[in-house]
Amino acid sequence: MKKETWFCLVFLACALLIGVGFASKTNVFSFLTSAKQKEQKHEEPNPSPTPAPQDPRLTYKGPLQNIHPAVSYIGSDKCALCHAEIVATYKRHPMARTLLPIADLADSLPHDQAHKNPFQAFESQFVVERNGRQHRQTRKDEAGAVLFQTDFEVQYAIGSGSHGHSFVSNRDGYLLQTPISWFSQEQKWGLSPGFGSNLLSGRPIPGQCFFCHANRALPSDGYQNRYQSPIFQGLGIGCERCHGPGEKHNQNPGRFIRVSKEEAAASEYLAANVRAVDPTIVNPGKLRPALREAICQQCHLTGEDRVLPRGRKLFDFRPGLPLESCWSVFVQARDAGADDKAVNHVEQMVLSRCYQRSKEGNKLGCISCHDPHEQIGRDRRVSYYRNRCLNCHEAPGGKDARYIACSLPLDERRKESKEDSCIHCHMPAYRATDIVHNASTNHRILRRPKKGDSSPVAPPEGDVSLVLFQHGPVNVQDRERSRDLGIALAHMIVKKKGSFEQIQKAVLLLEKNLHPDDLAAWDQKARMLFLLGRRSQALAAAKYILEKQPDHEIANAQAGALSEDPDESLKYWRRAVALNPWMPRYRAALAQTASRLGYWKEANQECQAWLRLDPVNIDARKLRIECLLRENQPAEARAEFGRIVALRPPNLDDLKTWFAKQTK
Repeated sequence: MKKETWFCLVFLACALLIGVGFASKTNVFSFLTSAKQKEQKHEEPNPSPTPAPQDPRLTYKGPLQNIHPAVSYIGSDKCALCHAEIVATYKRHPMARTLLPIADLADSLPHDQAHKNPFQAFESQFVVERNGRQHRQTRKDEAGAVLFQTDFEVQYAIGSGSHGHSFVSNRDGYLLQTPISWFSQEQKWGLSPGFGSNLLSGRPIPGQCFFCHANRALPSDGYQNRYQSPIFQGLGIGCERCHGPGEKHNQNPGRFIRVSKEEAAASEYLAANVRAVDPTIVNPGKLRPALREAICQQCHLTGEDRVLPRGRKLFDFRPGLPLESCWSVFVQARDAGADDKAVNHVEQMVLSRCYQRSKEGNKLGCISCHDPHEQIGRDRRVSYYRNRCLNCHEAPGGKDARYIACSLPLDERRKESKEDSCIHCHMPAYRATDIVHNASTNHRILRRPKKGDSSPVAPPEGDVSLVLFQHGPVNVQDRERSRDLGIALAHMIVKKKGSFEQIQKAVLLLEKNLHPDDLAAWDQKARMLFLLGRRSQALAAAKYILEKQPDHEIANAQAGALSEDPDESLKYWRRAVALNPWMPRYRAALAQTASRLGYWKEANQECQAWLRLDPVNIDARKLRIECLLRENQPAEARAEFGRIVALRPPNLDDLKTWFAKQTK
């Protein structure tokens, strides 16, 4: 599988969805520079003061006692006091290893030249030092002198290692992905997927990335990648992400209550297998299928976009709740006959006959085949999954005549698979693909899969037709789901370059369902208004957010980019830099704005900070040269231009002409 396909491309997707998107005052979509975009008179909507939907953790009326937000998490170590064997096997499971302290991993990875350490990229040397605890980029000139050096102290590794590891650097509470990754299948170090020369200062990691790659994290609202302390409550996915907070269970375990007649009547499985449940903890296997699947889907159903409903926080979901109470998951609307093009494991599974024809009491789901407590090794893989299939597909006349056995004789099956593997034929592995979060095996479980490559195909750029995974097309009368759709469309428009009409639709949905305290919706409204060319209204929306939350990093950057008043713009950019000093584009905007106002000393200082984060940026060096000349420092200006020459940009001849004009 290509390295571009594995999990850490999640960072790129998250940066596209959550990044500021206003790096300059030039519209990123050239097609939006037409006359259509001229500002039109527009009346601000009168948002309805309807309260946010009630917290589902407070309104829950079922038997489970650990859904209420007052019930505390206790950590997996306390679970191990009674469940030592299960916890011991789970610690080796990939889910338990989604985030690791670098001290637990560094010594196990090779750091020699045979494994491409160091390696070359962007005319620089990248090297992992101190047993993985430091990542360094060094660029030298033709004579071998160091032009610049960038160091990352590494604190965490992301990923179980099945495909590889990416790495996290904590800079004063701001988390960044480093440019270097380890690729397990190729057994080598290399450039992190999706990185270009403009990301070598590190990619900001927003909170949604850690929702699935950490047990619990504490991102700060309104920031790109700032976290509260302590940043993590548990590293890899722990017991309580699937079983719920353990405080009550730890205090008084084993308090079983009888399953009611009504509950048993509603579930064939409960009626046949369960007489009592412990309400202090969630046993996923004893939940109704939809609630059971929600536990897996909280991470494994990525969809095209996931939106937090109004009033919900990132880690509000509790096992035992419906997924849609805490997440609106949108998937691509499929044309008739295109069902086999679904990308995600979960989407594919619910389209399969196995899922659709299985009964409520034995409904196919993730844990029908996967053991969430133990990783199944290659030596057990074939027999383990065959037995899972045979739980339903026995010989004709078995448990259910609808679930027929394999129609091919054993000798013919072994022509396809010497081990007589069910999944080899019915869940073939996909060829490598560049689709983020794609299924690696075909979970459609087709009876007769087509020969050759059946990889899912990503929707074309510009296609942003979205429906709710749980309920299909959004009912326009449902204000809360329509609001969620507006946010999802806004995300996808930025990611896939949606059309002018689609941007208008997103704005209409957002404005029609806007609430005064819904800052997430106001943020997306500002972005979409900007893309429509309604600049002053976009600025008004950003300012509105700042009235509610003055330290909102993203809104300060939006206001700085949108304001036509240089002094006002300067104020916002100064604030954005103070709120997040690790964003090169903030430094760039502040330096450029200060230079336009003639604040050459400040512009020079910001250029230097910009270059520490993005040392190959020629625009930063050009602006610094202009500052130095304005401050009557021609010798330092010539030295700075010498650094440009040493970087060997492709337009060096033009730059020499430019510098000659500057120094006259």
